[in-house]
Amino acid sequence: MLRAILTPFQHFASEVWHWTTQHSLALFTALFLFRYIRAISNLLAARFLYKPIPISATPMYTTRDVTVVISTTSLSQRGIHSVIRSILAHDIPSLILTTSGMRIASQIANFNATFTDPRITVLREVDVPNIRRQVLAAMPRVKTPFFVRQDDHTDWPQNVDFIPSLLAPLENEKVAAVGPVAEACRTVCPVSFKGFGDFIGRAYLQGRSREFRASTSIDGGISCLEGRFGLFRTSVFTDQEFIHAYTNEYYTEWWGYGKRRGPLNADDDIFHTKWIFKKGWSIKIQAGRESVLISELGRWPQYFEQTLRWSRTGWRTNAKELTGDLWRWRRFPYSFYAVVVYAWGKNSLLHDICLFVLLGAFSGGREEEVEWWIVWYLLLAAWIVGVRVVKIFPLLWREPRDVIYVPGYLVWIYVNALIRIYAFWTCGKTEWRTVEEAMMSPGRRVTFEDEEDETWMERDSLLAGRSP
Repeated sequence: MLRAILTPFQHFASEVWHWTTQHSLALFTALFLFRYIRAISNLLAARFLYKPIPISATPMYTTRDVTVVISTTSLSQRGIHSVIRSILAHDIPSLILTTSGMRIASQIANFNATFTDPRITVLREVDVPNIRRQVLAAMPRVKTPFFVRQDDHTDWPQNVDFIPSLLAPLENEKVAAVGPVAEACRTVCPVSFKGFGDFIGRAYLQGRSREFRASTSIDGGISCLEGRFGLFRTSVFTDQEFIHAYTNEYYTEWWGYGKRRGPLNADDDIFHTKWIFKKGWSIKIQAGRESVLISELGRWPQYFEQTLRWSRTGWRTNAKELTGDLWRWRRFPYSFYAVVVYAWGKNSLLHDICLFVLLGAFSGGREEEVEWWIVWYLLLAAWIVGVRVVKIFPLLWREPRDVIYVPGYLVWIYVNALIRIYAFWTCGKTEWRTVEEAMMSPGRRVTFEDEEDETWMERDSLLAGRSP
């Protein structure tokens, strides 16, 4: 009985393997090019094509034209205090913190005692934490033509040219937003698991910077203007059409055949990036030394959770773009391939297995050629490892002692591939741990994911004893 059931599958598998063997060279070549055209193009474009827009000798805008908006669920963490101090060192007119969660009320008094700068305004939200709604809650108080939307753990550099360097592209009226590149702060520690996690985080940001510089220099597109920091025209976020769409984005699982979830809290950075591009504007990336941010990535297990959340976001947004946002292919052909199309095959573990299997299939199992194909296997392995080391070479150049983490980094790439597979099956999960913690009180745990409270704009505008 079992044999009768398995026979058709065995026959099918045999036919597939026979076909694969017959076309192994073509399949190997296609997969190799699909993967490495992007890798090599990004490396070359980021190094040789990208040029930041310089600050004008007579700039149209200054730091006084920029308001800063930070959404947070905690005012007591040392990280956000460091961020606030780094921002206030610049000549900004206003810093607005939009807060939410059940813990905030007990933190206001201590925060007021710590920060007395009149430029600070604190808005206390009364509903479930939601970054989109918190950002929009601050917009009526933004009186400048531009505003910075950033997270609560990314410090500004003390370089006085930081904001002017980001304002330079906005002198072009077709540019609606500008982003810097970020580097992770290096934790000084001996060789340890913590040090390895720090290295992985810096390698991630190094890769994102390279991807942004490459895509923006080739065709002007980027995957997204990241949520950790973005400088926007205020008019984008005060547009009523944008506000309605921003707060009413839904996601249907399994490409339209599953549960409908929303309004989404996550994926806000993807949303405003696509919105800006669809409206005909441009987004610029400034990656000069004066435009580099220092960001703190989560430590383990927070970094694992970040990686999982980013992977889920990728599956959700790339599925939507493949099925309904083909305008991006016409305007940004390279970015569409390098970000959207490539994302569906972005799995180093499966890639490498397939490349070695196809290379073996092409040999046909001929014994007289075994030694020859061992050479080809070694060359392929050397190429794979070599490309990965080249990508992180700038990190090793700055910190040669981090070379000890390279073997672990090569293993982490495959672990990350497994995370992506898991994220594919759980991409309907849109919450993250910091928001859940913000809603925790004794005996109560709130899930915000399906919250649709239409009274979210009714907030307690607690200005912390100050006015803007």
